[in-house]
Amino acid sequence: MHVHLERVGEVGLKLFIANGVTGIREMGGGDFAQIKLWRQKIYEGSLLGPQIKASGPILESPRFIQTLERITGKSLTGKRIGVGTGADARVAVDLIEIFS
Repeated sequence: MHVHLERVGEVGLKLFIANGVTGIREMGGGDFAQIKLWRQKIYEGSLLGPQIKASGPILESPRFIQTLERITGKSLTGKRIGVGTGADARVAVDLIEIFS
């Protein structure tokens, strides 16, 4: 059930069903807005795919996120949220709940 849909894409959703997988857990790191859209389309019946439980963006050290962005040359905005303190973590979790 543990997946990272960014690596699978929309086409992969049908493959889960074809192989008998009816529920997955998206573990973060992908485009959360896209994952929510796929989840809604599956729920409405306009897209074939498994039930998606999504954790939301990955919470981790802001410094680590900056390092990853520098190494990969890619922005991780919307995929990871920098959390440096307990207060940061509470705000991040509250924001994810609002948008999930």
